[in-house]
Amino acid sequence: MPPTDQSPIDFSDFSEVAQVFTDSYARLIHNGSPATEIARAMLGATLNVYEMFGLRAELPGLFRNLADEIEMDTKLN
Repeated sequence: MPPTDQSPIDFSDFSEVAQVFTDSYARLIHNGSPATEIARAMLGATLNVYEMFGLRAELPGLFRNLADEIEMDTKLN
């Protein structure tokens, strides 16, 4: 169940996690894993996180917005 606290988060708190992911994906690519398969696995992990927090219903709208941003060549976060 998602937390009820909606206070803003400090995204710098995620820098260590992001670095671990980046290092891990770089190692997979270095070892010959196809980038498309790594990206697909990363997307699957994202879907699992949304499911874990009960946020699956938010995904269609989120993906539509992301697709629009990609098509308009908007810089994504």
